[in-house]
Amino acid sequence: MAAYQEIDDTAEIDKLNKTLASNLQSLSIRHERRKINRLSTSYEVYFLHRTLWWSKRLYPRAPQVATQYNNLFGYGRPGASDTLVSEIEVIFRLADAVTVVVARRELLLKISRRIRSCLRIVVK
Repeated sequence: MAAYQEIDDTAEIDKLNKTLASNLQSLSIRHERRKINRLSTSYEVYFLHRTLWWSKRLYPRAPQVATQYNNLFGYGRPGASDTLVSEIEVIFRLADAVTVVVARRELLLKISRRIRSCLRIVVK
């Protein structure tokens, strides 16, 4: 059985995910923009074999802050116009998402404190 190591450092996960993306792009035999699943936006799709494809995307999409990086894999025909359907999704948490979530939480706490102090003034 192969040994593995669990990685929980988000910076290391981000680095490894970028390496994965770079390696998959270099293995591609063709790339094109296609719609994937039920999403209205088209994404760059890299065909790794005659029908096996890979694509990446940030989720959720702008204007929301992305918290994860999705690697989508599936089967389809290069050059076709039909919507591709992902068979496997490998999802990594983004390193920046932790900082953003903490920053937003702190901002929300400041706002809620200010609202409470304003309410006290109005009530008096």
